[in-house]
Amino acid sequence: MIEAELFKGVDFKKFQEPDYFFLKAQNDNELLNIRDKWLGHLLRFDCKLPPIEKVDFLFIRSLVRDDYSSLVQSIVEQIDSTYSVAVVSDYNAPKNSINLEISSLFSNYSSLIQFMSGERKLEKQCLYIRFIHYLYIIRKLFLYAPKVLIAFADMQPIENLAVQLFKMKNIKTVTLQHGLYIDYGDMDTVNVVNYKNHVSDYFLAWGENTGRLIKKYHQRANVIDCGKPIIFGLPTVKELPVSRQEPRDILVVTDQKIFDEQNFAMLDAVCSLSEQVGCKVYVRFHPSNNKQLYKARFPQLIELKFIKQNFLVIGHTTSMVYEAFTVGYPTIRYASDIPSLNWNPKNEFLSKDELLAKVKSIESFKQFSGDAVAERSEFIKATGKRSLELYQQALIRIIEGK
Repeated sequence: MIEAELFKGVDFKKFQEPDYFFLKAQNDNELLNIRDKWLGHLLRFDCKLPPIEKVDFLFIRSLVRDDYSSLVQSIVEQIDSTYSVAVVSDYNAPKNSINLEISSLFSNYSSLIQFMSGERKLEKQCLYIRFIHYLYIIRKLFLYAPKVLIAFADMQPIENLAVQLFKMKNIKTVTLQHGLYIDYGDMDTVNVVNYKNHVSDYFLAWGENTGRLIKKYHQRANVIDCGKPIIFGLPTVKELPVSRQEPRDILVVTDQKIFDEQNFAMLDAVCSLSEQVGCKVYVRFHPSNNKQLYKARFPQLIELKFIKQNFLVIGHTTSMVYEAFTVGYPTIRYASDIPSLNWNPKNEFLSKDELLAKVKSIESFKQFSGDAVAERSEFIKATGKRSLELYQQALIRIIEGK
C-alpha cells in the first residue's frame, strides 16, 4: 500500500504532462471515447514481472522498442554478479476477467482526483484512469525494495511517478538517456518533457551536449557522461566489410510525424541530388511516419532497417543523424527553422540548390565525414566496450555512494 499522504510531495504536473498534452487537443466526444477505452483496458489489465525478491538494482523501461531493449540489456550485463538485478519491461499482460485489485484502487485513492490536470471534467477522469494504471504497477515495484531504481526515461509518466515516489523513500534513482534531446525553447511540443521533467537523482548522459541541457534546467542534477554502447542497426564504418566502406548511395533518416513538412522538403532535395549524381536513395523511417504516404510521393525510395554498407547519411533533427556522424558515416543535416543541436555549417543545407551545390558527385560524399574526435564525442562520448565500462563504473559508484 502506498499511503495517500505520500502524494503530498508529488509534482503531479510532471508525470501527467505527456498524457495531458495529448488529451487537451481532443474534443469532448473524442475524450469520452478515450475515457471509455482506457477504462475498459485498465479493468482487464495485469502485468508480468520478474520473480519478486529484494534486489540491488531495479530497472523499469515503459517504452517498447527493440533498440531500447538492446540498450538496457547491454547495460544490465555490465553489472557485477555480486549485485542482484531485476528488469521490468514489456510487462503488459491483459486478463480475460476484471482485475479486482485495480477496481479497489479507484476508491482507495479517489481523494487524489483533485490533483489531475485539465479544465474539463473528462480530462481529469482520463488522467485519473492513467494514474491508477501507473500506481498499480508502481505498488508492485516497491516489493523489490531496491537500493537503486533505474528508469529508462524518467519523462515517461509511469517512470516519472515511480522515481518521485521512490525518492521519498530515500531510494537512489537514476535515469538513462534514450535520445538526443533538443532545447525547443517556447515551441509547443511535448518533447520538452525530455529535459524539463527530469526528476531522478542521477542522469547518465550520452555526451556533453545533452548533459549541458539537463544542467541548464536542473542546476543541481548529477550528470555522468557514459556514451551510447549500442547504436541499433548502425555498425561503425570500420566494422563494415572493406568492399562496402566506400559511400556510394544515400540513406535518409526521417523525423517523427510532427515534422512531416520538413521530411518532405528534405526528401525532395535528396531525390533531385540522386538523379544528378546517379545513386540510390534508401530511407529509414521514424516509427511514427505514415510509410505509404512517403512511398507514394517518392516511389524511388528503398526502405532500409539494417545498414550493411557505408552511406552518405542525410537527416533533419533525429538522433540517428548524430549517431551516424559519431561512428564515421559522412553526414549532412537539413537545416530548417526547427530547433536542433548545434552542427558544423559545412555539413548542412537549407535548400535543394544548396545541397546540389555542396554535393557535386558520389566521389564528394566522403568530405562530410567527421574529422575531429572532440567534434564527434560532443554528442556521444563513447560507444561499444568503452561506453559499457563507463556505465559499469557509474552504477557501482552510485550504489556504493562514492
